[in-house]
Amino acid sequence: MRWPNAIINIGMDVGYLTFLVVWIVRPANDWAMFAFLSLFAISWLFKRFVIRGQFDLISMDPRKYIKHGHCVGCGYDLNGLRPEPDGCTVCPECGAAWSFGGAS
Repeated sequence: MRWPNAIINIGMDVGYLTFLVVWIVRPANDWAMFAFLSLFAISWLFKRFVIRGQFDLISMDPRKYIKHGHCVGCGYDLNGLRPEPDGCTVCPECGAAWSFGGAS
């Protein structure tokens, strides 16, 4: 997971945890508060189990990085970059060179 996605996930989890604490400490006395907190809880579940898969399209397995055309070192998207004469694609972010099977 790249840093911006990690920061977004941590920030969203802190927000969800805050609302969960409010829900426990101050029980919902009216219908609107209960509905709001219930929808918030459902959105948290949706984020954790559905959207998270889109934040983490590539796991830590280096073969998946290469399969999707990303730099194994930093996760930068290398799709669309021209390979060097030796067949390796150089990452503009970290300088690592990766062969995606285009070498002859």
